[in-house]
Amino acid sequence: LCGTMHAAKEVGGDYYDFLPLGRSPAGHVDAWGPWMFIIADASGHGPSAAVVTAMLHAILHTWVWKDMRPDMILEFLNTKLFHRRIGNSFVTAFVAVYDPATRKLQYANAGHPPPIIKGTHDGAVLAFLDDVGGRPLGITSEVGTEVGTVELAFGQTLVLYTDGIVDARDPLGVEFGHQRIATSLADCNGLPDCVIESVTKSLQAHEAGRRPRDDQTLVAVYVKHA
Repeated sequence: LCGTMHAAKEVGGDYYDFLPLGRSPAGHVDAWGPWMFIIADASGHGPSAAVVTAMLHAILHTWVWKDMRPDMILEFLNTKLFHRRIGNSFVTAFVAVYDPATRKLQYANAGHPPPIIKGTHDGAVLAFLDDVGGRPLGITSEVGTEVGTVELAFGQTLVLYTDGIVDARDPLGVEFGHQRIATSLADCNGLPDCVIESVTKSLQAHEAGRRPRDDQTLVAVYVKHA
């Protein structure tokens, strides 16, 4: 696991987190059990967006993990944010639950850019996880997302990002886009540090020294051999 966030201002509204879901009979964390991870982006940037993501973090860590379905996690977060009336703000989010024992990834999406699955050796992008989706958090009483499922293979990497990366522009106003993310991964071995470095270098070259207009977050989850 590896993640990085660059805020457009002093503080930002992007957020990512990893939480172990498994517990031993004594209540200790089971690192080999299921994990939940989330990437989210509050609308806008600066202090107001940072306040909303702080709320999101606090709400997430009050979740009682009786139901580990990612769509239920999103609905829980949405209910809390919706009733707190966060004004004109909203939050896009992608939540996944990964079980190392089966390598099964279950995921749900609330208006967030679709993550990428990178191949094992040839660098090819195998898929964008864009088959499910719902409304961003905090807008309506329900998100309405379905649950997607995929089995990851050893050596594959899941790449998550916020729209501050795909919407980044060069001096002529051309967006970085999803395809440039995929292209930047072509010569990368898939290890998390390599993913972060490859995409970041490509993004910085595209921006040509221009200051980002939005927060930029990138997360890599690598399926390592046992």
